[in-house]
Amino acid sequence: MNASSVSSAPAPVAPAAATPATPWPMPPTLDQVHFEVPDSAKVDPHETQLVNDLPDEGGLVERWHEMDSGSIPDGFRDKLYKGVITHVNDVLFRSRPGSPPQPEQPDHPGAWHFSALGDFGNGTKAMTDVIANLERWKPELVLSAGDQVYPKSTPENWQEKIDPMNKFGGLGSTVPFIPNMGNHDQEPTTAEYFKRFPYVEGGRYFKASHKNLDSFSLDTNQSLSPGSPQYTWLAGALAASTAPWKIIQIHHPMMSVLSKFHYKETSKLPGDLGPLLAKYGVDLVLAGHEHWYERSRPLNEEGTLQVTVGGGGGALYPFFYPQTKWSQTRDLDFGHVDFEVRGDDELVGRYMTRDGKVKDTFVVPNRTPGGWKAGDPLVGGAAEAAEGRPPTVMPAEPGAAG
Repeated sequence: MNASSVSSAPAPVAPAAATPATPWPMPPTLDQVHFEVPDSAKVDPHETQLVNDLPDEGGLVERWHEMDSGSIPDGFRDKLYKGVITHVNDVLFRSRPGSPPQPEQPDHPGAWHFSALGDFGNGTKAMTDVIANLERWKPELVLSAGDQVYPKSTPENWQEKIDPMNKFGGLGSTVPFIPNMGNHDQEPTTAEYFKRFPYVEGGRYFKASHKNLDSFSLDTNQSLSPGSPQYTWLAGALAASTAPWKIIQIHHPMMSVLSKFHYKETSKLPGDLGPLLAKYGVDLVLAGHEHWYERSRPLNEEGTLQVTVGGGGGALYPFFYPQTKWSQTRDLDFGHVDFEVRGDDELVGRYMTRDGKVKDTFVVPNRTPGGWKAGDPLVGGAAEAAEGRPPTVMPAEPGAAG
């Protein structure tokens, strides 16, 4: 069945009634997802966790988010991004193109779909276009890369930009949505965030399981250094997971040039998370924060990929740098990624823009984890090792603060 076919789709199931705590009804299939929320992840929702003890974003970025989330008309906004920012970037920093489309295999045993997007919560037409296109693929699950609301997590912003059924509420009431804690979701507090997603039980990090997939939604606003509560939980949860597919959801990217200048502490993520990715056979790292699409080359010998899905609707950021060696392809546009799960054999990822155009297709084969050892390249995988190049981002120093 292709994305536009609906003849064989089952009859829609009416959503369950909303509870007083949720602005929209919970999806009827939410009980098919199992959540594991550790006690260490539960904190006071009125407490803000600064990004690794760093101040929040600077005034210029905040003002841009505030203007983009309400002051710029959609028509002018689209012309600004498509006619100016993206074209200038194509001239200054041309990127390697994505791979060509591949057809679906609906008859593959155990085939099903899930989707991923991030940085969407400003209520613009770009956001609703991305969501409408996502829904055409009939995912059973939607994984977030954070920043479900802009520019602040206030009742007014959620009620205006997210809650209405013609904004995000329609998707949130029909498809299980696995949130992720972005920096905007916790400013000034996380109270409104947790009100929309009560099923994560106040957990800033947790595991969500569905069919043959385990997804670990982490909080990069808190430390992930070895020995931290979040790292300790993640290592144990990955070791205990028997799911064929393992995915990590983070907001701040593990692989990023900007992290060295923006949130500097997150540049330690390759050293903090890298050993766990290979040791436990993590297939994908889904990230946001950078408002574009980018797919990495393999991050290790096990083939782990990072896919940045930050084009969900928030203000597009121009590329500030030429494409790096660890980056396979990138695109500056609004969009999401659909994943076709072909049983336990392979995942097929399709990045598509808001108009439904597929601009990158990639296949993730299932692998058996072989273990990580000291000295293995954490960035660029086999390509860097073959060329004798050191990792682009070195592991954190032993004992470094998180």
